[in-house]
Amino acid sequence: MDDVTGFNQKSPEYDGEKLVIAGVNKLRARYTESFSDIMGLMLRFREPERPSFVELFKIITPNTELPKFAPTPKGVTNEL
Repeated sequence: MDDVTGFNQKSPEYDGEKLVIAGVNKLRARYTESFSDIMGLMLRFREPERPSFVELFKIITPNTELPKFAPTPKGVTNEL
């Protein structure tokens, strides 16, 4: 991506939102559309518009359920 000095200050010269959109569009030329879309979601300027990690997980793996963690019995290690 281009230099992002003054990224959060909007001016005719530096508009962070436009720089992010331009960067994501450059990603589309090199990577898959789904990857570029996910990066675009993660780089949204207004925080309430950004997905949480759980929401990102659901977007990336739509047919997978979140793991259910069972309590570990005392004295048993929880190693994979």
